[in-house]
Amino acid sequence: MKLLPLLPLVFVVQFLTAQSAYRLEKNQKSDVVYSGLENPITVEARGVSRQNLQLIPSFGEIKTDSSGNFLWKICHLDSSRATLIIKDLAKNKNLDTAVFKVKMIPPPVFELAKPPSGFPGHGEWRGGINAVLSNFPFDIKCEVIEYEVSYLPKNQDLITKVNKGGRFTGEVYELKQKAKPGDRYTFNKFQFQCGCDETVRRQYNEPIKIMIK
Repeated sequence: MKLLPLLPLVFVVQFLTAQSAYRLEKNQKSDVVYSGLENPITVEARGVSRQNLQLIPSFGEIKTDSSGNFLWKICHLDSSRATLIIKDLAKNKNLDTAVFKVKMIPPPVFELAKPPSGFPGHGEWRGGINAVLSNFPFDIKCEVIEYEVSYLPKNQDLITKVNKGGRFTGEVYELKQKAKPGDRYTFNKFQFQCGCDETVRRQYNEPIKIMIK
């Protein structure tokens, strides 16, 4: 039996005929699709043209790119498992059903938009917090929705504000303007969204802490 080569980052499904039956051969290392992006899917069925192949997902939608390749767009995690029915339109017959695990995009790492050394600035601190995906094979952006900023002036009481969006705005921007040597800032309780998935997720266990020098 000859299998298709396993392509990285592409979910490969192959069908072989044997006594008029179809059998599924799937790359077990690529049986995961992600909510928040367009997952590339390659399907081959012997004796069935690409034009006659139809993919029917249990949720999400199937699209094609400019080259005619299948893309499985999932923008909401309805379940941790999803099925993909492969159908021969010419014969109006379902060839088989593939089962995939569905996962959220891994949480990003939150970083200051400018290095800590530039944090105090001289009226030029116009940055904010960036959400950076590392070691993820797809080019997907995560958006910062909000986070908490705690400002501890030297020898004074703690002040805590919530910033909406990634860039420093409003009261948080005003706290930045007060920065002087010995003051401390903590950025925590990050909320974010990734890709087309509008689910607001939270990351509370990795605060950013800096002290003004």
